[in-house]
Order: sequence, then structure tokens, then C-alpha cells
Amino acid sequence: KVQDNKFNQYVKRITLKNVRGFDEEIVEFKTPVTALIGTNGGGKSTILGAVALAYKNVKPSKFFPKSFYGDDSMSDWEIGFELIDKPISKDKNINRTAKFKQMKWRRDSFPERNVVYVEIQRTVPAGELTKFNKFLSGDSIQFEVKNLNPDTIKYCTAVLDKKIEDYKCVINKNDPTSR
Repeated sequence: KVQDNKFNQYVKRITLKNVRGFDEEIVEFKTPVTALIGTNGGGKSTILGAVALAYKNVKPSKFFPKSFYGDDSMSDWEIGFELIDKPISKDKNINRTAKFKQMKWRRDSFPERNVVYVEIQRTVPAGELTKFNKFLSGDSIQFEVKNLNPDTIKYCTAVLDKKIEDYKCVINKNDPTSR
């Protein structure tokens, strides 16, 4: 499906120029689910953050915060994108570039898309992380429990080699982004 451009929206490729440890690095996404595997500090989170920037409703500061005013460690960062976006162009891939210049991200004419980012916390049980306390206390009426999307189950099961059909998505009704 990816090679035939049959997706409505899809990031086919990113090019990282002067981004952290990457210099002219091309990362292609040839399948709908891609596993990024590597050592700590190897750039997995940088790649995921860069992919999320392909869509304008994702704030770059979520993945690439500036340390302080005058911090020039991100100067001349550039991320190129090759995208399928049928609402913008039915027949051709589109190319966009995000640049960090003069202490600001420049992303003109980027498409919109709902992007859900789920942080994966390894090694620490959820009950021991303060960020999950909101799910462990309070009235159950505050929360909505939903089944996972069938595609999420299918692809995650394939990547994780673990059955997840009984997993649920717990959403705080007062904060729909709290998944």
C-alpha cells in the first residue's frame, strides 16, 4: 500500500540535516508500522519527534525544547519530509521542510493531521509514576474506557509479538488528551 501511495496521509521519508547527531540522514518508512530499535542515545526519539513535525498541529517544542534564550545548539537544524497527503495532492507526493532559524521553527504550508503521541515508559510500573496518579485516584465516573482501534491491535501485536486485544484506553473526561 505504501509504495502504491494508497494511504490518504503518510510520512514516506524524512531527511535530518544537522539535527543532534544526524547529518544528511534519510529515514524511510516503507511499512505502516515501523519499529525503531537502538541503543540509549541512538536517536530513536529524535526520529519520532521529527516525524511528528510533519503536521502543523504538533508543536515542535514538545519534542525539541530550547534550553534557554541564546542556546544555539539547534541553529541550522533542517528536517525534510516526503509525504502522501491526498487532500492536498491526489497524484503526487508532497515535499516540505521544517527549519530552525533565528530561534524559531519555520514550517510553512504544512498539512494538518490528528497525531497521537503515546510515551512508552519502560521498567517502571505505572503505579510508581506520579504522572499516572490521575488514573489511580478519583471517581471512576471521571474516566471513559475505550477499546483500542482494531488496526492498533493488529499492528502493535505484530510489532510487539504480544497479544493486546484486552488492553484499554483510559481517558480522563476533563482532559481528553490524557490517554
